[in-house]
Amino acid sequence: MESWLQQVGEWREFYSFTGTAAATLMGLMFVVMSLTQQALTNARTQGAVGAFFTPIVAFFVTEMIVSMLVLIPGITPLWLGLGLAAVGVMGSAYMLLRGFHARWRRRWDLDADDWIWYFMLPAASYVVIIIGAIFVCRSSAYGVYGVAVVMGALLLIGVRNAWDLVVFTLLRPPENSDP
Repeated sequence: MESWLQQVGEWREFYSFTGTAAATLMGLMFVVMSLTQQALTNARTQGAVGAFFTPIVAFFVTEMIVSMLVLIPGITPLWLGLGLAAVGVMGSAYMLLRGFHARWRRRWDLDADDWIWYFMLPAASYVVIIIGAIFVCRSSAYGVYGVAVVMGALLLIGVRNAWDLVVFTLLRPPENSDP
């Protein structure tokens, strides 16, 4: 148990950083939503909030929850693994139950890179969290490293997607203007 706590303790700064970065970026998403409220509430972009903005907030919330789990003092591999598995299952279910891929296909003509960044990479990340949780339950360093890679990936995915949405929203002509 002592070596496990030492192993997890070595990741303290990493998870403090990723959790703080995710919380900060989530706050910035709320600022962007406030500033672009008029552009996001017109008829053409009504579904964009649920289909694009909300998942980014969910990625940042995932970051914060995982960071909090890892930073719990004295957490055992079993409890950390179970917590991570719950996060991975809930994230996967969220992606599938909300039907983002179907909603995107009906409303927006997405390029391949959008499919990758908005659906495939996040969905794969949640699966890797589940796999990492299994390794963590077995006190394996592979689980800790796997989850760390996913936390870095979700942070980058969230930043990339947020930037993409901000640029897309700001560059769109107003609804009542002629093209």
